Amino acid sequence: MSGYAQQIRRELEDFQNSVQKLSVGIKSAASIWKDPKYSELLSEISRVASQSKSVLLTGDKSCENINKFYQIASEEF
Repeated sequence: MSGYAQQIRRELEDFQNSVQKLSVGIKSAASIWKDPKYSELLSEISRVASQSKSVLLTGDKSCENINKFYQIASEEF
């Protein structure tokens, strides 16, 4: 795996971990306080988490393409 792909993969993992932590934290607060605003916030965070899947899939595809590029570039003709 190229250095660029590794860096992207690490950043994607950091992004995914951050979204998960945020979701869990908001979900905990919403269940403890039973506040409608926290429930609304939880709903929005859930939507962000769902949309983040698109970011992760696109990042994975980018890593694959970077690796293919370097593989092709290293071939000798």
